[in-house]
Amino acid sequence: MDVFLNVGIRRSGNIGNDLVLRLRGMGFAGFRIGLSHDLALTEPVVKELARTRGARHIWLIAGGKMTRGFPAKIGDEPWNEVALAHHTLQCTEMLARYGFTEPIIQFGNEPDLAHEYWRSRPRALGEKEQVRASPSLRARRLPEE
Repeated sequence: MDVFLNVGIRRSGNIGNDLVLRLRGMGFAGFRIGLSHDLALTEPVVKELARTRGARHIWLIAGGKMTRGFPAKIGDEPWNEVALAHHTLQCTEMLARYGFTEPIIQFGNEPDLAHEYWRSRPRALGEKEQVRASPSLRARRLPEE
């Protein structure tokens, strides 16, 4: 069984390869890390983590309230299924650029705390089948809203 450490990391990266290696030495397979709604905020963190080969991570997309600005802004509008699927594809393409070609993705967390849109539709994303796994992580055309 793999054990992952849930971490909050500064958007600038600056994790430090030594820290990652020490945590790996303690038995952690990798981290659970939230990806921002803005890929420019997330990319430095992903770039830093890519320096440590062999670590695997759980990438959280649309965590917290499952709104576009969370956690940067409280009260933003929720992602809808099409926009979230498109954002997910962008995230997986960015991860692939840094060598994370088989990412473990988690959508949202604690749906009972999410925006009402998702709290009342916990299975909406899967039912619409708008996020499709692809071994090559090629972008796919998404259905129109």
